[in-house]
Amino acid sequence: MKFLRYLLLLGACSAAAAGAYAQTATNPRVYALISAVGSEIHVVRERPQVGSNREPYQRFALQVPDASVDVAVLRGLDRALAKDDPGARRLYMRLNPAEVRGVLPC
Repeated sequence: MKFLRYLLLLGACSAAAAGAYAQTATNPRVYALISAVGSEIHVVRERPQVGSNREPYQRFALQVPDASVDVAVLRGLDRALAKDDPGARRLYMRLNPAEVRGVLPC
């Protein structure tokens, strides 16, 4: 009697797992890949130590004329996701960096 209950429970779990697998196979996951880098890259370089009153790093911004930085970020995200979930559907979005400036991460 105990063995029969075990078999029924095992069969029910197998049927539930097969149903869940069939459901995920027909409906692939959808990921939204978002880049908000913009067209400006900030570069930080270490300065040679000359005096103690100078800041040890030199900072400047490079302007990129087109959206190639955002495209590179989205391409990298796409490659990483393709390795992890190859059957997923991916949506690509670019945001204006000014819109997300000051937004705290979760």
